[in-house]
Amino acid sequence: MRARFDASYMKDLYASEVLARPYVESAGPSKQSSGSLASQFSLTGSLSDRIEIGIVWAARSRIGRINLFDFERQTISATIRFVP
Repeated sequence: MRARFDASYMKDLYASEVLARPYVESAGPSKQSSGSLASQFSLTGSLSDRIEIGIVWAARSRIGRINLFDFERQTISATIRFVP
């Protein structure tokens, strides 16, 4: 049985919503950024010499609003891998 944890920080640049308005306000359009934290925890194990199974839990949250119970951006996946 193997366990692995990965975490990463991403900074996304985007145009502000001011660009979508018909009249640009006095501040004008600008680029804004949003940081997010992605993490992944996986467990893998071998059933035999040629078959591995795994389960992965992954989550992504904005830095400004981290909530472990925000199930909207959490995924669980299972894999079966055949090794030649």
